[in-house]
Amino acid sequence: MTGMHMYNIYHIIFVILFILYLTIQIILTKKYKPNSKAIDIYTKLLAVIIILGVTITRISNTVYNVRRGLDNYKWYFFLPDTWCSLVGIVYSLNLLFFKRNQNVLHYTAFAGFLGGIMAILVPNFLNKMSFFSIRSFPSFIYHGAMILVTVFLIQTEEFKPTIKKANYFMIGMAASMVFGSFEKRVMHMNKPMQINDPFFTSTMFLRILTGWPMVILGELIFVVITCLIFDHRNNKKVLVFQEPENNNLGANV
Repeated sequence: MTGMHMYNIYHIIFVILFILYLTIQIILTKKYKPNSKAIDIYTKLLAVIIILGVTITRISNTVYNVRRGLDNYKWYFFLPDTWCSLVGIVYSLNLLFFKRNQNVLHYTAFAGFLGGIMAILVPNFLNKMSFFSIRSFPSFIYHGAMILVTVFLIQTEEFKPTIKKANYFMIGMAASMVFGSFEKRVMHMNKPMQINDPFFTSTMFLRILTGWPMVILGELIFVVITCLIFDHRNNKKVLVFQEPENNNLGANV
């Protein structure tokens, strides 16, 4: 049915428009080099979009599931039960109210970026709802905003990936899984944080490949490689701009 599956015409148009906007953002940021005030304004604008998108998505899904009595859903299941919704809240609150701490960003920026890529390119939830549903469209918006703000923070050097802080990504993911285990065992949520809920279940191979252990491992590999690339690039910059030592052999007398 039109609008009810991945890669329908609406989904494809959204992906094209998003890539176009991201490209324009990158070009303009590189050309105009925004000052600290402009960086703060744009970052907070995207943070507001993220938290609004998460909130609307969580409320609409909760109302829908409770009214239909799906999976023994309760009103308090409004709490974030996915990596993206949880990191979206932490990411946006950090950008809105706190200093952009590099330790926190090594979790939220990477998790938000990777989650955004997966949700926009492979939105398996579209197989159960239409693209413009109140339960799906805000999700596309906030996932896209997480990608945009991460790229912007890297470009403006407000976030500097480095292997020295890559461990904070795993600390954040571990905390997410602990929270998910609490939701599953104590609150009796059905499938929080993808625990026992692979992204695709059509074959045994896809169930293993898209289960949470393999997904987190794949993300960690991406984070480590990215941090190593940025460290290498930054070390080259330091060598290029480093002032030569004073090697004068003689002395004025």
